[in-house]
Amino acid sequence: AARVPDATAPLSGNGEAGTLTVDEQYTPGSLTYWAQYGLTEADERAVHLATLRHSGTGTAADWELRVGRGSQIYSMRMHGDEYIGGQHTFDPSNSTWNDAVLMLVTSNTLDERNTVCGAGCTNPNRVPNKNSDIHQAGLYRRDGIGRVPFYSRLLRRTRDATSLRTLVWAPQTHPPSDAWRSGILYEQTVRDVGFGVVAFEQLITNGGCPGSEVKNRFAAPWFVTNRHVLANYTYERDGV
Repeated sequence: AARVPDATAPLSGNGEAGTLTVDEQYTPGSLTYWAQYGLTEADERAVHLATLRHSGTGTAADWELRVGRGSQIYSMRMHGDEYIGGQHTFDPSNSTWNDAVLMLVTSNTLDERNTVCGAGCTNPNRVPNKNSDIHQAGLYRRDGIGRVPFYSRLLRRTRDATSLRTLVWAPQTHPPSDAWRSGILYEQTVRDVGFGVVAFEQLITNGGCPGSEVKNRFAAPWFVTNRHVLANYTYERDGV
């Protein structure tokens, strides 16, 4: 079995000693990068929950992860570059750190393609609601209260010298909806295990009504990256 390195003495990818800080005090992040998507410091203040910052004796040891209020990873900086993809603030989805992030997503593909509104479905604007996604991050901005981001509700957070642990309730991503409900809890630990490795330990709990809130598709994780900063990358397509 593989041995997890001692997390009490994190090392960089070059074997250099380093230190991790977990800070809930906001400081400006990739503001120049986010500005091209119409985002401001006020937008980032609204999403920011905590920053995990690793520093060491070499360039390879330095990295920074920013965790949003929905426990999504909305910023990932290494070597001076932002690795999270651009935000869809100018298109109809109006998504601000809700989609192009690192997070969990659950769906129900068994029922979401039905074309007939089921019993109790009374909203003509959502007949049928074909999208049952539940994003760890929360709602799309277009669907949020007052057209502002509504991030998943943070129920608990704890931290120590090497990790940040969160528990959130995630709402149905496209309200209003008579077809879909959410009893989903996302638990996540972001942990520096050393040697330049960051572990994401994630647990999904479905507290919805048995039989009526089935979840059978899981993106674990869903991750949208800025590929322009990657020298080499691979990706998988369905059927390939």
